[in-house]
Amino acid sequence: MKIAVQLFGHLRTYKQCYQSLFQNLLNHYDCDVFIHTWETMDHNTQTWHTYRACETGQSAEKLRREITQIYQPKAVEIEKQIVKDEGVIVANDKEISLFGMKCMMHSMERANKLREEYQQANNVHYDYVLCVRPDIMLLNPINFEDLADDDDGKCLYTAGFYKKKKRLNDFKYIGASDVLFFAKPDVISSVLNDPDAIINQIKNPETTQYGPEYSIMYAIEKKKIRPVLLNYLLFESFNIVRGTDTAKQDQEKQRTSNKFHDFARKIIRLHFNHWNFEFVLLPCLPFNIFNFSINATKHFVISLGKVD
Repeated sequence: MKIAVQLFGHLRTYKQCYQSLFQNLLNHYDCDVFIHTWETMDHNTQTWHTYRACETGQSAEKLRREITQIYQPKAVEIEKQIVKDEGVIVANDKEISLFGMKCMMHSMERANKLREEYQQANNVHYDYVLCVRPDIMLLNPINFEDLADDDDGKCLYTAGFYKKKKRLNDFKYIGASDVLFFAKPDVISSVLNDPDAIINQIKNPETTQYGPEYSIMYAIEKKKIRPVLLNYLLFESFNIVRGTDTAKQDQEKQRTSNKFHDFARKIIRLHFNHWNFEFVLLPCLPFNIFNFSINATKHFVISLGKVD
């Protein structure tokens, strides 16, 4: 079985995840890899979480050399992302950048174009095309042979997780269905070569209130394609390795800063305004070690030792 694997989006934590892709997919099938990514390692747009990849950006050429050495792709495209403010969508009561969603769809589309161009130029046939983000760590193998409900070739299979109760194939209650999915090549092309249809649906608050994933699946169903949730679930069969929670990091920095300032206030006290200046050493003690004060209009005082 021959599989096209299309990596899309920011590389993020790919160095932690790529080995799992080989162990659970690339080494099990005859796979060709296609990559579209961005020069920056992580997104700079608003999303529902505050995680960021720890690794900083690097030159596009160095990035190309590294991912070419690792994945041995048939084609790679690395773009410079210029962030724009195009407003937000509200999903599950959280704001997400619309521009960020457009960039995600653009990256999916470009990775697919790379595959289509290679496929046509080399007269290659693929049984399935799998789209996956570089920050996905596969915990279990993906078994294409187990698929039994795709007689008409019009299914799109997704990984994901149940956000609330288990409601089979009710994508209102299924998250992360846009991070790993696959289908027959013509189905993938039908979906990804029309990103505007998906973006227009994402703009619709009636569907996006449940999450942009639901809007994507809703738009896919309108194309007479049937989304099918695999028994390949988050935290069981795969993980999303996001990096560091920058909000928690900032909170910890603030706590450290507050502790330092509390300590500093025990060492010295400075007070001044237009007319007065005061410096006190070790104000935490019940007696003065050193006190200096000056009043611009009246007097100044220096005191050493205990003051009764």
